Amino acid sequence: MAAPTLERDVPDICEECGSRDLIEDTKNGDLVCAQCGVVAAELLVDLGHEWRTFENDDSAYDPNRVGGSINPLLDGGLSTSISQGPASVNALNQRLARAQSRNLLDASDRYVTDCYNRIAQFCERSGLPQLVKDRACELFKLYYDHLTLGADGVRTRSRFREDETLAMISAALFIACRNEGFPRTFNEVSVMVSVAKSRVAAYVKAMEMSLGEAAKISRIRTTDDFVARFCSYMEIPNSVRSLAVHVAREASEKDGIHGRTLVSIAAGAIFFVLSQWREHRPETLPRSLRISEDAMLTRIAEVSGITEGVVKTVGTKIRQHREQGLLPLDWQNRLPTEPENVEAHSRTDTGPDAAGTRATERSGNGASVKRPRQRG
Repeated sequence: MAAPTLERDVPDICEECGSRDLIEDTKNGDLVCAQCGVVAAELLVDLGHEWRTFENDDSAYDPNRVGGSINPLLDGGLSTSISQGPASVNALNQRLARAQSRNLLDASDRYVTDCYNRIAQFCERSGLPQLVKDRACELFKLYYDHLTLGADGVRTRSRFREDETLAMISAALFIACRNEGFPRTFNEVSVMVSVAKSRVAAYVKAMEMSLGEAAKISRIRTTDDFVARFCSYMEIPNSVRSLAVHVAREASEKDGIHGRTLVSIAAGAIFFVLSQWREHRPETLPRSLRISEDAMLTRIAEVSGITEGVVKTVGTKIRQHREQGLLPLDWQNRLPTEPENVEAHSRTDTGPDAAGTRATERSGNGASVKRPRQRG
């Protein structure tokens, strides 16, 4: 015999005005017409879940109905948990609660939860927003399911080796940063997660091929994404930074520069603008930038993660196009006029050391990792 089903006999049309725009007030159990305000039906029974809470402030118990919401990033759904209760009531109850907490999640959920915590730590240390963290967790879960779920929906494995796990996390972070408008270079992600840059690139490519549209680029990157951050690392004033942004935009389409990576164009534009500043108003340079040209190249290379040769090559090509409108007409007026008025741009992101003298950084596990270089 089939189980009986609950049904409600409610009108579809307002008898007063004939409107079909009826709104159900679940709190009062009324069906109200949105046009004329007539109560078309009353004392309706809510057939949904009972989310009412019967919490007693004087007790440690909280008998909520239905339970917690489902986490879409985990496989486990609704479950029954054992309350510990007051310590003086039942010691056995507390032991049962502790035992259940250890076995509530299966092996795959424990592994994925640990990876989510790692992603959150990396994002917090690097100053990345919650938006990037959530997107990275989602991408990691999708790729994890792609690798572990068989055709019948059964997992073939629950966890991966440590090096594979870090590589998957780094790829998820790279794609999440790029898609959510906070792009990072392979070099920056490599240092952040302590994974070789080549391995990050390989897993990014594999994740993009496996996930398809889910990992698709949703925002076009420009040199602005890197110039502003590199200038912030070097504590370059806002007025000079705006010149570097303008030069990088104009130089991106010039012969000999078009087709190069955005990072190399951004670094070359910064080198060119600082060279112009040095030539025309050297007395207004801040103390941190009063260094030789070779030292300046080394510092920009450390900040951007590319070689000094690439920075100098791109900067030289930009100089060759100087007469083609790379610099605005009032560019000299934008340079600081007095050293004491030069205010360093406050950092809004974490990155290399401001002095640019450190060749190593601390990775997520505390180890000292040498910053790799990339070719332009």
